[in-house]
Parts: sequence; structure tokens; C-alpha cells
Amino acid sequence: CTITPGPQTWAIDLGGVNVSLRPELFIEFEGKNGHRNVGFVKLYLSKGHRLDEHAAGIINAVMAEKAVHALPHTVLSNPHLLVVDVFSGTIYTAPTHKKKLMNEAVAACEEIAHFWPRYLVS
Repeated sequence: CTITPGPQTWAIDLGGVNVSLRPELFIEFEGKNGHRNVGFVKLYLSKGHRLDEHAAGIINAVMAEKAVHALPHTVLSNPHLLVVDVFSGTIYTAPTHKKKLMNEAVAACEEIAHFWPRYLVS
């Protein structure tokens, strides 16, 4: 198993909005049949607003979508796709319904793009 720092910049276009992401760590290991498996750790740092399972799922789904495109020839390992609410001490793994959560994230970004055009992808 290899653990490396995440990239300094990582972004994805969702519904016309450029969403900045930054996994703090990447986890890489050899899976079954020699496939390169990857995971990530995303830290959530907020004392005043706890992360709930739904919000963590959306973060995880968006991060996984970016990873699929940014890390070709790899297999995402759902148990190793982690969002950590640091102040509550809660660790969330990848949800099973990532597609539905991605659709929610895209819809929210489309709404942002509609009301605040300055955030549009140029």
C-alpha cells in the first residue's frame, strides 16, 4: 500500500461550474488480478457545521467522479474512498448510490450557474 499527498489543484466541471476539489491523500495498492486500486482521503474541517451522511456522500461521489477521469487504468476501491469529518471524528465511506448523488450535485451547480453567472466555467 502506498499513501501519497493529494494534488494541490484538482477541479471538475459540474453543471457549468468549476468545482475545486483537493483530496488530502491518495491510497494506492495492488488489487485482485494485479489491478491498480486507488482510494482517497478528503478531510472536512468545520467546527460549527457537522457533516451528515448525505453531504459526505455528495462530496464522496464528486471526488470519485473526478478520480475516474483523472486516474485512468485504475479501479476505485469503495472502502478506501473516505471523507473524514475531523471535528466530529466521523469517517464516511463511499455510498452505494453515487450516481444519484452526482445528479444532485450537478443540479445544485446548474442552479448556481443560473443565479451567479460569475462562477461559470470560462
